[in-house]
Amino acid sequence: AFAEGSFRVSVADGAKPHVRVQKPEACPDCGGRSWVQDPDVLDTWFSSALWPFATLGWPEKTESLSYFYPTDLMITGRDILYLWVLRMVMTSIECRDEIPFKTVLVHPTILTKDGRRMSKSLGTGLNPLDLVDLYGADATRFSLLAQAGAVQDVRFDAEVKDNVVQSSASAEMGRNFGNKVWNAARFVTMNMDGYVPGTAERGCDELADRWIWSRLAQTIAEVNSRMEAYRFSDVIRALYDFLWRDYCDWYLELAKGRLQADQPELRQPVQRNLVEILESALRLLHPVMPFMTESPWQALPKVDNSAESIVVSSWPETLDGLIDTEAERNMDRVQEIVTAVRTIRSEMNVPPATRIPVILSLPNENGLGEFQAIAPLVGGLVRASETTVGVSLDPPPASGSAVVGTLEIFVPLEGIIDIEVERARLEKEVAKFEKLVQSMNGKLSNEKFIANAPADVVEKERGRLVEYGDTLESLRDSLRRIS
Repeated sequence: AFAEGSFRVSVADGAKPHVRVQKPEACPDCGGRSWVQDPDVLDTWFSSALWPFATLGWPEKTESLSYFYPTDLMITGRDILYLWVLRMVMTSIECRDEIPFKTVLVHPTILTKDGRRMSKSLGTGLNPLDLVDLYGADATRFSLLAQAGAVQDVRFDAEVKDNVVQSSASAEMGRNFGNKVWNAARFVTMNMDGYVPGTAERGCDELADRWIWSRLAQTIAEVNSRMEAYRFSDVIRALYDFLWRDYCDWYLELAKGRLQADQPELRQPVQRNLVEILESALRLLHPVMPFMTESPWQALPKVDNSAESIVVSSWPETLDGLIDTEAERNMDRVQEIVTAVRTIRSEMNVPPATRIPVILSLPNENGLGEFQAIAPLVGGLVRASETTVGVSLDPPPASGSAVVGTLEIFVPLEGIIDIEVERARLEKEVAKFEKLVQSMNGKLSNEKFIANAPADVVEKERGRLVEYGDTLESLRDSLRRIS
């Protein structure tokens, strides 16, 4: 039992301890010679004081000791700075005449969702393996890092009952993010017909290509700076924004037209961009999601001198020379216009497969050439039958409309939807939300309700009033556009 680690010497069980440097011949009390050394005597002091050098062969001058000691970073919680970290420094100075690490990173203390310390006895303890079972190890790591900002305490969003995790919104977000990246890699590998290995043309004239390389360069720079500052939540945000929004939501959509082209001179450059940019992004993501990134990284086409595993591949090189503010500004315009047109589609119940005409009207000729240049990109992303760009264009009757800066956007709807049916639907929705807003205003103006209802209920009702008001205003705008 002792060899298996299940036996512990306990005073409560009748053991009488004796403290000696050397094992005594016989017990001074009973004369017994069957001494058992307490297995826990050194454990705490070893891990809290001797660990930095004793694990490396000290007191011998080993190769490992000279290579790894002193180290760079110690990560700990604030509650054991004195009991743990200070003792490591003290014993290292005493035994090695050196401070054992250069930097101490104090990570946030993880609290329950309602701000209590986690405790098994209270039933609020969280076992990370429960999160792993629910969402996976990578998603669990993602969720912890996403919340590890500069604050001292983190209220972890997991729902815990009797020390068992029921759910976690941040871990679920991590799992969804991993699935998004996985599916993007699958899309890329499925569109490699006619692929010829080669270096991507990073400085080409294609706006979408210059933009995505610029965004990757910005992301590498931000991840590097945030890593150096130990701002892990900012690292997560940068990677999430680039991979989910820039690469998956926008660049993959922009690439589909060229991927489907019959001409290799159009298809191969975008294939190389898709592969090279995703490969670099997976290496950036690897410290956060080491398991998920390995398989898609292996599946991507590689050059002959590529590393055997993403674990031993090199960190992405900085690409500061590819930062292109003009390309990013023009793509911002594309995204704003596309988002506005998609909103019109949604609000007016235009079927997704239906092609629509899009009119872009500027107040003067300033920037006319730039908008004419981006019009094909806009048209491809919104399934436009035609995209017209001009100055002070008159809106066609029964058009959906939006304004982006000084640009007016019109989507003629006559012949695309049944205007009368859509007007009747909108009028019915406006009447419905007018009643909801009126009812909610009456409820919140009732002093008795405000006085007796819990504060969180009152706040929730006020939030619903704002939401209903916003929806009502949006419906009225849509009705005005087709009237």
